[in-house]
Amino acid sequence: MLLGGSVRAGRRQRPEGLTRAADLLELDPERFVLIPNGFDSGFEPRAVDRPRHWRRHLVDEPQGWAPGEPEGSVGYAPADLSALEGTTLVYSGRFTDVKRLPLLIEAFTAAGERFDGPAALVLAGGYPGEWEGEHPLETIDRLGATGVFLAGWHDHEDLPAFLNASDLLVLASVREQFGQVVVEAMACGLPAIAVDRAGPASILDDGETGWLIEPDDRDALAEAMVEAVNDPAERRRSAGWRARKRCRSTAGPRSARGSRLRSARWWRPVPATGQGCAA
Repeated sequence: MLLGGSVRAGRRQRPEGLTRAADLLELDPERFVLIPNGFDSGFEPRAVDRPRHWRRHLVDEPQGWAPGEPEGSVGYAPADLSALEGTTLVYSGRFTDVKRLPLLIEAFTAAGERFDGPAALVLAGGYPGEWEGEHPLETIDRLGATGVFLAGWHDHEDLPAFLNASDLLVLASVREQFGQVVVEAMACGLPAIAVDRAGPASILDDGETGWLIEPDDRDALAEAMVEAVNDPAERRRSAGWRARKRCRSTAGPRSARGSRLRSARWWRPVPATGQGCAA
């Protein structure tokens, strides 16, 4: 029996769903074979003109959106982009509750006063009109946060450029069965900060290819950000190189185009009181 999953540090890890699958099918768990998920071969380190990339997606052709407003309703002036001249942290995904975006922005804001230099947090994603709980823009306004940018929704084929224009992936999600974006970031040579549960816990090696934190621990997330941002550039690149090597040795590229972001275009947001909501 084949079961998709991931491998950490060369050891076979039992996916959380294995026990449920074995019970449902009344099979010995040892009869299941772990098949690591792959990633699109387009995810690899590449040269990106960072100032040009961020100016295009945040100033010239913005796709960020405010609650109840269309794509492009959130944009920035060239002068707003100075934080992106330093360390760039990137999140990619939907604006749903399990992603803990308010917590992510709170942790970034708390960590900011301890950064040795400029740093930015870019939120790439958020299907237009779909969100749960507090919208990221509302969190930014509540905290008076600076250096946080909404890049909006983009096709999956655009994601490698966003990753290569960044230094670090951050994912505060508390329920990632696999965490495809973690593997995609690692394939591009980025270390990651993620929650020490489910998929990310079986992909990342804490202190080697990234940082693992406990769920919903804002202080630990902020501490990881400070360590990552204040890391000498050479050490951060070394962690990224180890992440890419681990990723390719365990998951491996695939030729079929990924559909993590694009597939979400098939989902229809269901209106809820005061917010968008995933079906």
